[in-house]
Parts: sequence; C-alpha cells; structure tokens
Amino acid sequence: MNTSKIDWARVDAMTDDQIDTSDSPELTEQFFVRAKRWRKRRDMRKADRARAE
Repeated sequence: MNTSKIDWARVDAMTDDQIDTSDSPELTEQFFVRAKRWRKRRDMRKADRARAE
C-alpha cells in the first residue's frame, strides 16, 4: 500500500533545472572540511567482532 502523497513519477520526470533549491545553502569547502564520514552499522559490527577475537 502506497501511503506517500508525493507524485514520484512527476518528481522523477523533473530535470535538475526544475528543482527549486533556493532554500538550501551552498555547500562550501568549510562544510566538507568539517564533515565526518559515518560507517555503516554492518561494518561497525564486523569491526567489533574482529576486536573481540
């Protein structure tokens, strides 16, 4: 059962130029300098098992 009220077919048909990003700030170099990469939970569990052995 689809409970989404979004018309995904219309969204998929949109080009990048048609998407309004005016309320999104530009991503600056500083953003990427401060960004932290999150590991997937599955990878974290594998690392925990390796440490336990």
